[in-house]
Amino acid sequence: MDWVDADLNDSYWYADQLTRKRLTLAFLFLFVILLLSLLVKGNNNDPYPWSFVSSFLGWSYFFAWSISFYPQLFLNHSRNSAKGLSTDFLFYNLLGFSCYSVYNVCFFSLASVQNSYKRRNNGKENLVTLNDVFFALHATTITLLTICQVFLLDYERERVSRLCIGLCSAAVRI
Repeated sequence: MDWVDADLNDSYWYADQLTRKRLTLAFLFLFVILLLSLLVKGNNNDPYPWSFVSSFLGWSYFFAWSISFYPQLFLNHSRNSAKGLSTDFLFYNLLGFSCYSVYNVCFFSLASVQNSYKRRNNGKENLVTLNDVFFALHATTITLLTICQVFLLDYERERVSRLCIGLCSAAVRI
């Protein structure tokens, strides 16, 4: 009977170690988010507590959504296949994230776009911040990497539908 108890204790030990690793990772992310919130000034002119809250939530959003892209990349790599992943979905995402990247980069970095926005909105600043730019560029990059995995791992099987090609082409032309 002792061997049953030993296996049970080992599984508790493993679960305990896994919980510690997850908690450590969560605290690390929280620390990085707090650090970025304090060091990177946002574009808004809110008073201190609200500017910090806005920055903290923005960086939290960046990390939460960015982390969500990685399981698919790791799954594709570990299985050495991207079977079951829709190429149409990936191309729609690529188009969307590319447009979102252009929008955020222009609003964040081009003075002419910022001035035009101010003129049209009674002198108000645009609310695009650095975390928005980072997220858009990161999402575009990870989507591109996932598309590369699809074509490198399952090239013969995966095809983009004509409808997807047509819709993406039409959207780019507009």
